[in-house]
Order: sequence, then structure tokens, then C-alpha cells
Amino acid sequence: MKRFGMRSALVGQKNQDGEIIVRVGNNRLAQAKELGWEYLPVIIVEEDDDVATAFALADNRTAELGSWDWDRLSVQLSEIEAVPDIDIRLDDLGWSDEEAGNIIGTIDFTEMPDGELDKVGEEPVDETAKLAITIFDPDQKAEIKDAVKKALDGMNVQVK
Repeated sequence: MKRFGMRSALVGQKNQDGEIIVRVGNNRLAQAKELGWEYLPVIIVEEDDDVATAFALADNRTAELGSWDWDRLSVQLSEIEAVPDIDIRLDDLGWSDEEAGNIIGTIDFTEMPDGELDKVGEEPVDETAKLAITIFDPDQKAEIKDAVKKALDGMNVQVK
């Protein structure tokens, strides 16, 4: 929220006593309080406690049941990470470097032995390239890293 602001409303229930109870968005409300925000968008519904509680449970459960399109997510995270003109880091989006690495599976490698450079004329040329591999199962990360290192045997490989 600090980075992108508030882009969706909380849902508050106006109960029989006229009190407003936040039923959807409690975490966003807590974060807004920490940020010192005084005003937030809220959709107010007037319904009894049982219906409001049922809606809140259903809202949270649908979020749990959602799933990612891992191929698309990998591409999107890679594209965002590669744009030099915007100041967005993956942790701004909620992914740690390790989590993003598990999704994107970035591997840096060079084709030269350590310390050597190919020369074009008088100028040294550093032949560094990047290879991105999507790893869907974080438990397989070490196995995949080893397989890539073996496949690129003889190259200077750095696996992140």
C-alpha cells in the first residue's frame, strides 16, 4: 500500500446497533493505520451479523482457492525486474528475492573460464548472458540447479 496506494475498498457492515464493523480488508486497514492514513474507501452494507460473517469467510476462502498461472507470472516478474526505467523491486510486490528466484529461476552464466576475456581489437569484451528457467516446484530447485551446471560443464556458471 505504501508503494501503490489503496486501490480497492474495504467492506464494512453496519449492524443493528449502527456500528460499522470491517468485514473485508482488515489487513489493509491495519497497514493504513501504520502508515498514518486517516481516510479509506469503504463499501457499507446493512445486514445481520450472520450474513456479514458468512460473506467475510467466503471472501477469504476464495482468495485461498485462487491459483497462479505460473508461466504468465514468471514472464511478468521477469519483465518487471528487467525494466530499468521504473523503480519497482519484486519485494515491493510482496515476493522476497528467494520466492521470486523460485518462480523465475534466474541463472547467470558466462562462456569463458574465470578471469579471461575475449578481445575485439584492443578492448576486452565481457561475454555475460542470462538464462531464466521457471521452477514450479521449489523443492526441485537444487536438483534443477545441479542439472543445469552439469549441462553447462566447462562454463563459468553462477546460480542464484
